[in-house]
Amino acid sequence: MRLVFIGRISPMKNLTLALEALRTLSHPADFDIYGPVEDRRYWSRCRAIINRMPTNVRVRFHGELRHDEVRSTFACYDAFVFPTRGENFGHVIAESLSASCPVICSDQTPWTEVLTAGGGVVVPMMTATDLGAVLDRSAAMQPDERLRAREAAGAAYRSWRKATSGTNVLDRARFAALSGRR
Repeated sequence: MRLVFIGRISPMKNLTLALEALRTLSHPADFDIYGPVEDRRYWSRCRAIINRMPTNVRVRFHGELRHDEVRSTFACYDAFVFPTRGENFGHVIAESLSASCPVICSDQTPWTEVLTAGGGVVVPMMTATDLGAVLDRSAAMQPDERLRAREAAGAAYRSWRKATSGTNVLDRARFAALSGRR
């Protein structure tokens, strides 16, 4: 299973939780991290968890991506792991879905409906144990199941995009921010 995290390395994005969840996996997985390190102390905590990772999980840090590389990078992975503590919109979720990369995410975004409609998995109780269980089930999937999940993520994105075709994505983000949605 090839998993990815693309985002700022900061407590708000909750990478430490994803790493702790990965430590519970019984199946093999690769987890690649892309993004700018905004909080050096937090990144030190992440590295300490990475150093205690079991042998069945390989974690690599790749640094920042250029914006024009994000979508093609998502296309190389089986799922995007995003245990965020809150998003007003979550552009990175739209980018993942647009590349047919399912999202495994907290319920702290406005994307719950799209994800539960086939775009991925929403983990309402975002604990390392609960997220780890979802990740382990995903890692146990057969290649044809992963392909179906990718197809469903792409279809969920296209359905969402069609429903919002008259609305600019930035307008939707502004509306979500003004209405107090996280």
